[in-house]
Amino acid sequence: MNSTFQLSASLQGHELDVRAVFSPREDLVVSASRDKTVRTWSRVGANSFNQEKVLLGHQHYVNSLAYFEPSDDNPNGLIISGSSDKLINISDPDKPEEPLYSLIGHEENICALSTYNNSVIVSGSWDKTAKVWKDWTCAYTLKGHTQAVWAVLAVDEETVITGSADKTIKIWKSGKCVNTLQGHTDSVRGLALVPGVGFLSCSNDSSLRLWSFAGECLQEMSGHTSFVYSVAVLPSGEFVSCGEDRSLRIWKEFQCIQTIMHPATSVWCVATSPNGDVISGSSDGVVRVFTRAEERYAEPDKLKKYNDQVASFAIPSNQVGDVKKDQLPGPEALQNPGKKDQQVLMVRVGDKVEAHQWNQGAKTWEKIGEVVDAIGQNRKQLYEGVEYDYVFDIDVGDGMPTLKLPYNVTENPYSVAQQFLFKHELPQSFLDQVANFIIQNAEGISISNETPLSDPYTGGSRYIPGRQQAQSNPQQFINPDPFTGSAAYVPQQPASTQPSNSTQIPNRVYLSLKQANLGQVFNKISSLNDDLVSKQQTDISLSNDELQVLRSAVDQLTNAKAVDLAMLQVICKISSQWPAEIRFPGLDLLRLCVLDPESQKLLSQQCNLVEFLIQCTGVQAWTAGALSKEQEINLMFGLRTLVNLFASPEGKKLTFDLRNQVTPFLTETYARLNTNNAQLSLSTLYLNYATLMGEQFDEEFVLQLISPLLEYVQSNMQPESLYRALVAIATLIKISPTGKEAATIMEAQRILKTIADHANTKIRSIASQTLAML
Repeated sequence: MNSTFQLSASLQGHELDVRAVFSPREDLVVSASRDKTVRTWSRVGANSFNQEKVLLGHQHYVNSLAYFEPSDDNPNGLIISGSSDKLINISDPDKPEEPLYSLIGHEENICALSTYNNSVIVSGSWDKTAKVWKDWTCAYTLKGHTQAVWAVLAVDEETVITGSADKTIKIWKSGKCVNTLQGHTDSVRGLALVPGVGFLSCSNDSSLRLWSFAGECLQEMSGHTSFVYSVAVLPSGEFVSCGEDRSLRIWKEFQCIQTIMHPATSVWCVATSPNGDVISGSSDGVVRVFTRAEERYAEPDKLKKYNDQVASFAIPSNQVGDVKKDQLPGPEALQNPGKKDQQVLMVRVGDKVEAHQWNQGAKTWEKIGEVVDAIGQNRKQLYEGVEYDYVFDIDVGDGMPTLKLPYNVTENPYSVAQQFLFKHELPQSFLDQVANFIIQNAEGISISNETPLSDPYTGGSRYIPGRQQAQSNPQQFINPDPFTGSAAYVPQQPASTQPSNSTQIPNRVYLSLKQANLGQVFNKISSLNDDLVSKQQTDISLSNDELQVLRSAVDQLTNAKAVDLAMLQVICKISSQWPAEIRFPGLDLLRLCVLDPESQKLLSQQCNLVEFLIQCTGVQAWTAGALSKEQEINLMFGLRTLVNLFASPEGKKLTFDLRNQVTPFLTETYARLNTNNAQLSLSTLYLNYATLMGEQFDEEFVLQLISPLLEYVQSNMQPESLYRALVAIATLIKISPTGKEAATIMEAQRILKTIADHANTKIRSIASQTLAML
């Protein structure tokens, strides 16, 4: 048998990242994916598999797998799967329609599973606990970790090992922690049993460690260049690992003897088969089988295709350091042997830069990708051994030598300027001058305080069927205005805002949504009221006196003055008592009322504003499926009302006090918005709350914001909405170490790396800034 692994088969069928794999028999592979499915694959030839079953039952990403061997009771074996729907499903492979059992108990995503002897299941979760299940019930809940439990290992009936994002490994006996192992400097991501020795761990710190069951670290292995996500043990006793550096690595006698690059950003999981083959799952949705047995090698054309895919995979230059193309050797350098296995050499081939890796076993250089220029702030400069976005030369005069000022775009210019003055013992009077120099010379982006688009339902550029839309940036989601006609009202175009030269993270600026054409709002309400009167709905229509009060309210709002109680009562009547499909003008007026502290105070004395908005928008009464147009319109104005509360100190206090009641707007709406304007309103609310956390910190609420935000930015939305949501994420990460840890656990790096390729410069910049903080 050859000592080098080669591709045997590529199993394609999943629609999203493959997060877990295992192979209990040489003729069976099982995989789980973010596409919410578990799939089984059966061998039909030496180097080919067919997809057999697609197991359904999970409602969200499937992130972990385990297995019970066939038995008298379950002749097909049992597949055990864990998901971010908080369920552990137990499924018969031949009955894919629904699981036999579901184990309920975890409060968050189930990211790790392990089994022992067909009798014990161990699960690990983001809820910071592990659970031991026997006879389909929870026997123990293992509490002690302070962060997510990323890895679990069932050793015997009573012994369990867990690894966590808190950087520790714990050994448990009969539900009690008997030892806590420290050594990894970042999250522990995977565990594997090493028979006769102990167990392996892998970590975000790029290392693998071998431990005895007594808790002694026997060996540390280094070779990966980024997070190591998964580890397994071959029948030969060799180790296998995979990670964020695109690689699967084979280890023998604690040395990496082979590196297998993948044409994917992340290799999430690895497993071994009883025949010695290795199975990987990666971010491109492909399950791959690698083998040392030449009879199971893929056909030459498939091997060539795979190697070409690896060779053409783009590697950002910031992953390999500063690339000075004119100083690189040409392809002739590849004629010289490498100095050590896995040495990376970059060569200039025409206008391209190629990365090649030395394969010691094959005595050859293998192309592993093409280096592409880093975007924006990803091009780093070194100063005193540390990478920075900018290193400025500062001439302070008086015959002094030029001084170096390093700066990252995620830093506050005034803080950096102050440190610079302290370091060089310069006068405090230089502070503003140095800070302004940074602001003017470092490329930064500001958040404009108004959307460049007007409302498609009520705005001057709304879509009307049959009319050509004149927009410089066509949007994917365009809905016709359901309220067109002579009484349609059109807000004034937002005032243009000139961006400043720099946006600071954390964000310190609260945004408001103020623009409106109040005359047309009043005309719309009058027209709708006439319809109600004509239908004899006088119990909810406005009387002549109420219409006059409303006219006075519009006059007050036009002059930016407070409204009185009678005016508020009329506006609230429209917002809450009128039929859902026509109450939006009342909500539009309400969001303008709360801009004034006195009006806001008066309103808060009459009702709990958040509960009132929940009632008006019906957010908690929605059924599954897409929102109707009127539901989304009302939601949009409800969101805008919450946004505008941040315009005054009194409003900020109110939004902080009611933050937990606002949760339905933040966690139950982001996946159901179809229009640009609704998305912009939600993004602005996220941003204002993130900004508020910088002033009035609540760690639990920060964590409540992080999860929906990371889901939200993966949806299709217009650039300004996406930008504001990204600034909110960056702000939360900056102000909260726990928020940063949570974002890492929730795969923020993978999400942001995808967004960093966005066509919009602002979005590329903020995504890169945020990545630099993780």
